[in-house]
Amino acid sequence: MADFWLNHQGTVSLFTERVILRKFSISDASDMYNNWASDKDVAKYTLWNVNESINETKSFLEDWQLRYESKQYYHWAIVLKENMQVIGSISISGLNNYLKSCNIGYTLSKKYWNMGITTEATKCVIDFMVNNVGIQKIYAYHDVENYASGRVLQKCGMKYIKRKKKIFLSMSKPLIDCDYYCFSTK
Repeated sequence: MADFWLNHQGTVSLFTERVILRKFSISDASDMYNNWASDKDVAKYTLWNVNESINETKSFLEDWQLRYESKQYYHWAIVLKENMQVIGSISISGLNNYLKSCNIGYTLSKKYWNMGITTEATKCVIDFMVNNVGIQKIYAYHDVENYASGRVLQKCGMKYIKRKKKIFLSMSKPLIDCDYYCFSTK
């Protein structure tokens, strides 16, 4: 579908007090692999599996590089300003031009959990998607056991919708219960 419904801009650089949100590059492979992609604790509540090697991480980055050619692809590296390390990612999926809606998801290095960084980055992306792209509804969900992710969504102004029982997340993980949230401009 054409960009008629929304003002797509693709993954443009965004800035907050502590982080830079930018496109991933192949040179981010080491940071990504070492900071979260190889960490079982981080992957526990995500859709992806732990990367077994840095080459696997590079393969993901190569794929993302190709996707950046689309103005409808939104996937940011979370770069901590204090050390310029890539410490996580935040992305938009399930984009619906007609309904002006999407999903948001994020991953952060365990070393930086409980510091408000994910909330800061998520608020920035929500603001960009609403005020620059024209999105009217943003949805998110999390494993019910991942309480911290639920707190992030609440701090970002998202409202709890419902609990979905036994949903399918990935080939390697069991069916789990998830809590769904929505941010709406209406």
